[in-house]
Amino acid sequence: MKKSYKFAIIGATTAAMSLSFGMDKVTTAALKEVPAIKKIAQSPLVIKAITTSNRASTAIHGKALSSLEAQWRTQLHAGKGPLLTKTMQNPLAQSLKTTISNSSGAYLGAIVMNNKGLNVAQTIYSKNYSQQKHVIWQRTYKVGSGAIYISRSRFNKHLGKRMVVIAVPVLNQKKQPIGAFAMDVNFTGLGVKEAKW
Repeated sequence: MKKSYKFAIIGATTAAMSLSFGMDKVTTAALKEVPAIKKIAQSPLVIKAITTSNRASTAIHGKALSSLEAQWRTQLHAGKGPLLTKTMQNPLAQSLKTTISNSSGAYLGAIVMNNKGLNVAQTIYSKNYSQQKHVIWQRTYKVGSGAIYISRSRFNKHLGKRMVVIAVPVLNQKKQPIGAFAMDVNFTGLGVKEAKW
């Protein structure tokens, strides 16, 4: 029977780590990638893009958000549209694509979210424009400084790779969360031969 365990470690600075895993080897291997991913998440380009997005989206909620979600799904189905262009072809998205291209296959995709969970930049399509209901935002941005989310491994049919998702909050100079960052990490790149869930 497959099992999944979830827990949080809370330190003296209220830092929290949320993990969902089936094997200690997977989690241990994935944790080794966290410092590098945090470094990307805290880059000036990411912080600037999120800060700008937060300011621009203060009035987006309720019907306005529902309308954007509907537009996103329509454009996603069509494979083109202003929202897709805005999030996938901006300077941050292009920079992340370069980072992924230069990772020797270690990284597969990235998504940056603002303080409402809205997509700021991404390298691969996401099903939703807002990630408010998803764990990559809820267990990072909403938890705050020190939070880490590591998913169970899964096979991504679109990419043809087995992967895990590692997500962290993006912090301002006061160590307050302003958004979130998630990276799809190539499972084979973690050095773990097999995972049984």
